[in-house]
Amino acid sequence: MRNVEICQTCHVGQLQARLTTYAAWHLITDRDGTTQRAFIVAPGIPAWKCSVCGTRLFDREAIERVVMLVGPPLELSSAGEWAGLAHRLAAGPGDGSPLRRAQ
Repeated sequence: MRNVEICQTCHVGQLQARLTTYAAWHLITDRDGTTQRAFIVAPGIPAWKCSVCGTRLFDREAIERVVMLVGPPLELSSAGEWAGLAHRLAAGPGDGSPLRRAQ
């Protein structure tokens, strides 16, 4: 029997492993040290997507790689806020990333 995860947003849909597009504003620091905003779009990011409301929970490791390359999301510009998000993502559904679970 397969373990089914229920969406914590709508409490109706099932979370399904999918590759989806991540899009968010990030803070980017230039070589001269100035910080500016940039809209980042990354296709093919593993996530859990609700079958009813469409809520997406992105794979923690994949998002950490995006942040390592481009900087923190704009709404999570402090390190403490990013650490809190990473902790919530780590406690996400299932016992592995969507790609590993989907196999």
